[in-house]
Amino acid sequence: SATASAALQEGVITTKTRIFDPGHISLEHEYDPSVSTPFFCWNRGGHGWLNVVGALAHSCNVFFYEVAGGYYDESHRQEGLGSERLGRYARGFGLGQPTLIELYGEAEGRVPTKEWLAEWSGEFWTTGLTYDMGIGQANTLATPLQMANVTAAVANGGTLFRPHLVESVLNGKGDVVAAPGGVLGHLPIDPGHL
Repeated sequence: SATASAALQEGVITTKTRIFDPGHISLEHEYDPSVSTPFFCWNRGGHGWLNVVGALAHSCNVFFYEVAGGYYDESHRQEGLGSERLGRYARGFGLGQPTLIELYGEAEGRVPTKEWLAEWSGEFWTTGLTYDMGIGQANTLATPLQMANVTAAVANGGTLFRPHLVESVLNGKGDVVAAPGGVLGHLPIDPGHL
């Protein structure tokens, strides 16, 4: 959803843009076009023509590879988001940084950059890595809580909240019945509804 949001915000696609997923795409080697690397969709049979809503609904890898790295629209090449814009939006959604929840040892995750890759492995960034970043795989790392935050931000209209552990539990009258220090009371639960 971060890739979809970025692509829509940056004008790489519109809600009407349709991209064809045949189940895989091939990335030609930059210096030797006779060599290519396949990138597969999880659905090897492909999803066919999809817009961004369909691509999100079906979790279509090929759609997001092409949005991230570029695609052909009516026989001419459309620029993709690229790794820098993808990274900027991913960090905007809180990825690659702790959520600051009140737990020790929270992992940051990782939004990879060209500089990080060069320092970590001595390699240079490729379009294939941008494809992987566009679907949140390979060098991209996220915690389940970070992804819950991304989902919540999309669902609530764009606000990224700092998650908190439960502060207290209230009954129907608004009275505190439980707090982190222990149980202050019992919830009025009708055993017949369990």
